[in-house]
Amino acid sequence: MKKYKIWLIILVLILVAFSGWRYYASTAWERELTVTYSNTQNLYDMIEDGVIDVYEITNNTNKTLKDVVLIFECTGVLYKWQYEKLLSEPLRPRETRKVEIRERVIELKSDREVTNFELVKIEYKK
Repeated sequence: MKKYKIWLIILVLILVAFSGWRYYASTAWERELTVTYSNTQNLYDMIEDGVIDVYEITNNTNKTLKDVVLIFECTGVLYKWQYEKLLSEPLRPRETRKVEIRERVIELKSDREVTNFELVKIEYKK
């Protein structure tokens, strides 16, 4: 019986270590990138062009990040889905890039009405 307790404790410790490592890896973008919301849109532009959110993304690493994808969680009247925005060029070390997200573009690409959207994650390759 004592032998099984030791194996059970070892198994639990391994599962805790694995889940901690997965959490650390899934939140790496929050440590390696600085994201600031810098919307300077006035009311007239919002009426004419629709809602535009502007994000400034800074690469804090010494590596070039490729295939950078911004993932937004969109909410509609009946649905919740994710919208992905791919950056056209790699993000170089210490580079800051402005990214504009237009609500109208999200609605056209998803064929759904958007009531709210927010940045939830950024994925990339080093």
